[in-house]
Amino acid sequence: MRHRFLASGAAACLLAACATPQPCEPTVAGLLHCQAERGDKLAQLRLGKLYDTGLAVPQDHRRAAALYRAAAQFTSGTAFIYSPPIGKSPGRVMPITTGADRAGLPEAKYRLALLYAQGLGVPYDRERARAMMAEAMAAGFQPL
Repeated sequence: MRHRFLASGAAACLLAACATPQPCEPTVAGLLHCQAERGDKLAQLRLGKLYDTGLAVPQDHRRAAALYRAAAQFTSGTAFIYSPPIGKSPGRVMPITTGADRAGLPEAKYRLALLYAQGLGVPYDRERARAMMAEAMAAGFQPL
C-alpha cells in the first residue's frame, strides 16, 4: 500500500510542476522563455512579440501565434488529481487549488487576431480575426 501512496504523491508533484526547472539562458529572451513555460501570461505575450518581430530571436510567426494563444487563454486555478484505491476505499478525483483563476490578456488576443488577418503563422481567416479583435477591444484593449 505504501507504494500506491508514493505513486499518487509523485503524480501530484508532477501535475503541480514540482520538477526541477532547467537553468535559464542569461538573455532577455531566455529569461522570458523560462517564465513563459511556467505559465506567466505577460512573459508569453512579451516573448510572442519578440518572435513576431524577430527582435533578439529569429522571426517565427508560428511560435508567436502559439505564445499569443497561451497568453490569451483563460487559465483555471484548479487542477484535478486522481488518487488510486487504497485497501477498501475507492479511488477518487480530488480538486487541488493551484492559484487564482487567470483571465487571458486582451492584447495577446488582439495580436493573435492580427496574425489571422495576415495569415502569418496561422491560416488566413478574416472572420476569426475580426471576432477576436472585437473580443479584445470589449475586454478593454485599445490599439495605439
